[in-house]
Amino acid sequence: YKTGFVKFFDGNSKIKTPPLFMDNVLDVAVEADKLLEIAVKKLKKTESQIINNLRFIRAFVQKEKISIECEEVKSGRRKLFSAKLFVDATGTNSPVSRRLNAGRSITHVCPTVGTLARGFKRGTAAKEVDFSVGEILVSTEDASDNRQLIWEGFPGNPSKDEYTTYLFFYDSVESKADKSLFRLFEDYFEKLPDYKSKNGAWRVVKPVFGYIPSVHHRGWNNLKKTATDRILLIGDAAGLSSPLTFCGFGSHVRNLRKLTDLTEYSLVENDYTERSLSKINAYEPRVAQMSSLAEFMRPMPNSKSSVVNETMNAVMKSLSCLDAEISREMFQDRIKFSSFKKVLLKTARIHPKVFKLMIEHLGIKGAFWWISNIAKAGLQERNHLKNSSSR
Repeated sequence: YKTGFVKFFDGNSKIKTPPLFMDNVLDVAVEADKLLEIAVKKLKKTESQIINNLRFIRAFVQKEKISIECEEVKSGRRKLFSAKLFVDATGTNSPVSRRLNAGRSITHVCPTVGTLARGFKRGTAAKEVDFSVGEILVSTEDASDNRQLIWEGFPGNPSKDEYTTYLFFYDSVESKADKSLFRLFEDYFEKLPDYKSKNGAWRVVKPVFGYIPSVHHRGWNNLKKTATDRILLIGDAAGLSSPLTFCGFGSHVRNLRKLTDLTEYSLVENDYTERSLSKINAYEPRVAQMSSLAEFMRPMPNSKSSVVNETMNAVMKSLSCLDAEISREMFQDRIKFSSFKKVLLKTARIHPKVFKLMIEHLGIKGAFWWISNIAKAGLQERNHLKNSSSR
């Protein structure tokens, strides 16, 4: 589609902002079935094997190899596979990731539900769907029950009349908010008419749902363990995801060249130590500095119901006053230190309470680590520019 926008509810907010439109942000839809089909064809052209209907049981790390014990889903028969390196891409619920991180493989989660559906009313009004416009982040009400519900709406193929809508909220794994997908689906169907209008032929093509993981970086380095001897975590199993979407796919794709090159180097050099494999991950200081900003998108237990929308309206208003490229940088998770500093300063002028909210959301220790991540991103950017100019 041509463009996309972000709009937070401002009915009870002192700060009113129109939709913030952005080009080249989340504007490409990927058909997962076709992508997987292409990947399968590529694998079949090599000596690789694809074995379906297996359940991971355990891994045995040995000096010269790693052995993986699996179970056939239907028969219950056990199978054993051996390799030089085990790459775990089993997603959010990876048992290996939990084991490597003492049962705490993620710090934050984004419960998400939605549908791919046909039959929404087309047009350019707020409750109609425009197949040339993507709705990146939209809220239609203030927070309740410790959840700030947020919508996304993305057009598919106009000829098929397929439009995807998501309802989700950002949260800490330790919060008391109800994270049940059943409850969220009930909210979805109850609140959908407040977001988009249907015509008489509306029907669901398929439901979409899941828990999208994230890790907030609070330390000088990436503290999450993403590897050990002969074991490497990738994607949502690694959990070093973009705070914009709380999804590991975008983060993994952005770092794909780096990840594949380093993995190949490890194979060629026959180096499968934890120290070496730990360098093969999608951790980025720029993303780390943004992760705590996502923390402002969830309400605190004692905060006003309008606090998330009001804060985000201040951020959106500051972005609207700055160069459009800064908005693109932010929502593509590649914002430069200089740009991020401009956003923070502008937001503080518009909404001075943001510093108080920072302490409420992050705590003194969390605020310190966020500032440290920002400083680290700035230092890395300066070193990169220095190295580039010296070549």
